[in-house]
Amino acid sequence: MRSIYLEPSDYIAYGVPDATAQEVTQASIIIDGYLQREEGLIYATDANGNPCYMLIKNPNYTLIATQSISPGTNVIVNVSGGVLQVQNGEAITLDKGTPSITETCIVLAVNGQALTLQSVQFSHDVDATLDFGMTIFEEKQMPAGRPITSLSRWPLVGLLSGRGRYGYGRRGSSGNFATNEYNLLAAMTSFGGPPIWEIFNASLAGYDRTTSNVWSPSGVYLSYFTQIQFWYIAGWTYANLPAEIKQACANIMLAIFDFPIYGNVKSYRAGDTAVQYGGYGASGAIGVIGVNNYIDPMTKALLDPYRTRAFV
Repeated sequence: MRSIYLEPSDYIAYGVPDATAQEVTQASIIIDGYLQREEGLIYATDANGNPCYMLIKNPNYTLIATQSISPGTNVIVNVSGGVLQVQNGEAITLDKGTPSITETCIVLAVNGQALTLQSVQFSHDVDATLDFGMTIFEEKQMPAGRPITSLSRWPLVGLLSGRGRYGYGRRGSSGNFATNEYNLLAAMTSFGGPPIWEIFNASLAGYDRTTSNVWSPSGVYLSYFTQIQFWYIAGWTYANLPAEIKQACANIMLAIFDFPIYGNVKSYRAGDTAVQYGGYGASGAIGVIGVNNYIDPMTKALLDPYRTRAFV
């Protein structure tokens, strides 16, 4: 599946009344590449209308339920397929192909071919699909002594799952990791080392929708994690997709229409049968071909606020 950032009902409003589905798809792919959002900007909802998965993502792998699944908590599901890839805390999508029962669940444990799911909302028949990798996954190193970090995608509309772990500090900063000050349980690190990944309740983590800042809870040692992982949803539905994205899609389509085969051709040369391409530079002048081949300065200004944020 590919991103679609302009639907037929909006073709006239954004100045491309004769657009084709192929042109819209091509322009949308260019936008995803420029924004560095391989998962796209549009998310799909579950059967209750809550953010569920990123619409254009393909699953990393799929398992099949060998039994029916009933609603409840701590639900054990027997599956067929390779379970060695499954991680505790991972967000999975059940029955993506059936919107009336589609939902996202969290894996709490793996025991042989059985998965324990934290919570299941709907009934699912035998042969239900369990798709992995349909949400955004991100791993962050946490600042020393602080529970706040920033995710690279926005707007953050659903923090589905999270897990964290402790680690040893570098020489000279070991005092930052002296968890013995907080809990006697930390004495166990003297014998067994720091604990493995610890799943935490994502509802306990606060976040700012517009900045994608996340405040994580503390772990079993009652101190903040060293490293943290999140599975989350960030973006819009088409109904609330920003007008700037739609207009950028239309602009790129017009550029594709003007240069349908080679893009912005700067020059031809008959002698050696050479073609030199051009792309728009920051000043608007034609330059060397690149990711901006169909993106002029005005379109770039429309898209730049929505690019992936390279926070550390």
